[in-house]
Amino acid sequence: METEVKISITNEELTGVRERLALLEAEKISGCSMEINSLYDFEDGRLMQAGCVLRVRRYEGSTILTFKGPTDPGSMYKKRRELETAVQDAAAIDDILKALGMSICFEYRKLRETYAVSVASSMTEVCIDQTPAGVFVEVEGEEPGIQAVLQKFGWTSERFVNKTYVEIYREHPEQEP
Repeated sequence: METEVKISITNEELTGVRERLALLEAEKISGCSMEINSLYDFEDGRLMQAGCVLRVRRYEGSTILTFKGPTDPGSMYKKRRELETAVQDAAAIDDILKALGMSICFEYRKLRETYAVSVASSMTEVCIDQTPAGVFVEVEGEEPGIQAVLQKFGWTSERFVNKTYVEIYREHPEQEP
């Protein structure tokens, strides 16, 4: 089960977020690297209509295939079933998905840097995503860890962004994904 919160920040807040992560002794897992996300669906759009996502993510020389189920509507945080596996050959997985009748329905890029923060007796991941549509911080982990990170930054639910990156990019069609 993936549990996360997305916060929109300004470019001016970016330095402060990194400074706060340093004060929290966050471990930098990955530097600022380009991430390419290809979302696949059937021609009739049945995955998207069901609130599901099948994603191939290419990042720092690795490829990850991810299935995400529908979001739990009763949660304060974004919660959904998530299944992931590493893929050895990105071209082969593309061919396999196309052979199953799927195609890329949306593709987007972002610069991502990832940190691990040990709080509330758990490891919580904090990602900074720089996109053409804005800068976002994703906090992912167990609920107590997420809540502790949010408190350390002074972020409340009013700052939560409940949209997916697909929705965010589509709201900014002038930006090249």
